[in-house]
Amino acid sequence: LDRGNLLGNRFEITIRNLKRVQRLHVEGEESWKEQTIPVHSSHLNAMVERIKEFGFINFYGEQRVGAAGFRSHVGVRSFDVGRAMLKGDFASAIDLIMTGRSNQVYSPGAEEINVREVWKTSGGNARATLKAFPKNRNSMVREKDLMKGLLRYGDSLEA
Repeated sequence: LDRGNLLGNRFEITIRNLKRVQRLHVEGEESWKEQTIPVHSSHLNAMVERIKEFGFINFYGEQRVGAAGFRSHVGVRSFDVGRAMLKGDFASAIDLIMTGRSNQVYSPGAEEINVREVWKTSGGNARATLKAFPKNRNSMVREKDLMKGLLRYGDSLEA
């Protein structure tokens, strides 16, 4: 849809029980603990002003950030992919998408694990990875389309 197609689209958003992540340093360790706490109106007002001034990122793929925690634990998040794309580093964005979320947080099936492993062990070979996708399945549609794009155009900028 083009921006002009949405002129008549109006809606209200109601948010209840909003929480935010608070990071706490663990004494004696080089790590942080994360917990969710209620959002106070002063914090919310500051975030609204920040969005008014700087805008916001439209996340790609699933419209959420994911579980709280370090990347080493949760794996790739939507904003990691978005950051790479904003930097124009499309090869990294594709690699992040193909790496996926962490098996510690997300429970992928054996077929998905295999596809991601083929991508990794083949050094990002789109042809080999595309052959690893399950036949006649609607899983990993974005990833499959990326591999087809890489084969068709041969360049991460075009895929």
